[in-house]
Amino acid sequence: MRKRDFLFLSLVGVIMLTLIISSVVKGEKEQSIIENRALAGFPEFSLDSFLDTDYQSDLEIALTDQIIYGDRVKLFYNNIKNNNLDMMVSVLKSFEKSKPSLASGDEINTISQSELIDMETRLERERMEKLERERIERIEALKANGRLPDNLTFEIDITPKGSGYFQIDDTQHLIVRKRTTEDADALFESKATNYNELVENYPELSYYSYYIETDVDIDFINGIIDHELVNLFFDKLNPSINKTALYINKPSDYAKYFYKTDHHWDVEGQLKGYQDIIWLVKGEDEETLDIETNLIEGAIYNGSKSRTISDFNTYDDFSVLTSELPHHEVYINGAKSSYGSKSRYVEGRFSKEKGVNHYGIANGGDFGLVEYRFNQPDKENMLVFVESFSNPINEFIASHFNNTYLVDLRYYEKAYDKKFDFGDFVESNDIDNVLFTGYYFFYANDVFLIKD
Repeated sequence: MRKRDFLFLSLVGVIMLTLIISSVVKGEKEQSIIENRALAGFPEFSLDSFLDTDYQSDLEIALTDQIIYGDRVKLFYNNIKNNNLDMMVSVLKSFEKSKPSLASGDEINTISQSELIDMETRLERERMEKLERERIERIEALKANGRLPDNLTFEIDITPKGSGYFQIDDTQHLIVRKRTTEDADALFESKATNYNELVENYPELSYYSYYIETDVDIDFINGIIDHELVNLFFDKLNPSINKTALYINKPSDYAKYFYKTDHHWDVEGQLKGYQDIIWLVKGEDEETLDIETNLIEGAIYNGSKSRTISDFNTYDDFSVLTSELPHHEVYINGAKSSYGSKSRYVEGRFSKEKGVNHYGIANGGDFGLVEYRFNQPDKENMLVFVESFSNPINEFIASHFNNTYLVDLRYYEKAYDKKFDFGDFVESNDIDNVLFTGYYFFYANDVFLIKD
């Protein structure tokens, strides 16, 4: 084994030892309050996952989430890993240059440079032809099923960024691969069955579902928009559940509504979501709030995606939405409180350090139950099942109702030391309307199943 290989393996050993020591010292954390998200745990090692590089990708995320000074360790690890890959490429190139040439007249059992190029060209052409055949087959299948969005196909240039991420060259948005119907079907079936049972058991309530399409719904790799995931889910729902979505009909919609570096929606998406939800529940005659967009000078935002791959070269400007609201009270997990820090951001009071999760800090964190009391007894009470997408617009939605209860099932049991019980909650809080709102991982995740 060469010295450089030994050093690299030694470094990996040191990192693994650090993982063990760090876990013993501070324990493995499940949730980041500051970053408003669940933390990645250390992956279990297996030879298959290591050879497939899944283990390495999961390890990189865990380094940031679990180790003290994890960002620095991960950056160091990534630098060593990338340098080692560079070394391997350099060795291969050196080997290629050192191969004997057929022009020398020596008879050697190898292929010429021109033959190698021809082979690579042929393989690349076959790969592109295969992708084109698959694209055409998908289009034909979509036509047969009657699912034809406004922009069915598009062309876009993307660049791999590692750890499952790609970057759109024109807009610099970081994206992930689209989830397939095979991934979603069983999970969607579980969630839809759950919702449909609530409708059957409590038919006196009004039910609504708002699905937020994101990059996991769009096939940026093959340039296809088909709405197949949201359609698949909606087709499973009881017809009495009123439903609509934030539909992405063209790539510019995604660029408009979402951050470059984060999986959440930007202020344009937040505004669209607020209006969509209110008109879904209250009807299009309902007057929406006059909402102001506040650009926060000096707030350089590196979202969850850029933090995951330790790429801080691309960033987003950061804005918050504010509006003059009627007097109201906010309760978090039963205690009177305030939610979010938008006013502080507007006043210029925020951290200016690199990598700060401005979305979570400004718009509010995730809690088991957030309650808004607007004291408008002539209006109805609303129960909303949420995850972090709703945080920037919770107060705006709540202003249209008397009492609004926002439940995040990831944290409810821990906050109240009991599972959420739909029937008990509806009865004790005189609920009239029930809204389910979130993106793919809200609907395709059994963590958000509702107990009755």
